[in-house]
Amino acid sequence: MIKELDIVTLTRDLEEHELHKGSHGTVVHCYDGGQGFEVEFIEPPHVLTLNLSDIKLDKATLQTQVTKLIDSLPEDAAVEVRDFAEFLMQKYPSKAG
Repeated sequence: MIKELDIVTLTRDLEEHELHKGSHGTVVHCYDGGQGFEVEFIEPPHVLTLNLSDIKLDKATLQTQVTKLIDSLPEDAAVEVRDFAEFLMQKYPSKAG
């Protein structure tokens, strides 16, 4: 689920705004239902209303967030997170690796 202040990556070119697939922006507002987002881009500067299909969570940022969360958990809870991640890898084998 994408939420406000998440870093996202464009999934397609937006040539009319000089933004290309892979450009990063920050979600500054989420519309009800999670289908629309206001995303701020720094270079070039734009705030655009985008659909869920236009963006995805930036994986590197997501990994950093998860690492911080795990670091703040007690050891037994961190192990549960690892076990759950391993369960998800089994559930979605094509995404693993």
